[in-house]
Amino acid sequence: MRVDHLLLLLKLSPAQMRRKKGRSCFMFENMWVQEDSCRQVIQDTWEVSSLHDPWTRLTKNMEACSDALDK
Repeated sequence: MRVDHLLLLLKLSPAQMRRKKGRSCFMFENMWVQEDSCRQVIQDTWEVSSLHDPWTRLTKNMEACSDALDK
């Protein structure tokens, strides 16, 4: 049996959980990485961050990636 879903629990502070007005919750679809242009957007947004705090970096990378994929 192949498992392709693993549980990930993130506990974010209220400031990190705010969404932009009128924006629905972002849901990543794993099938997007099969498209070269999508894969490049993901790679580019995750390589840019220079923040030292890993949790802040994760939050900012997720936000940047979702914004880029929305465009």
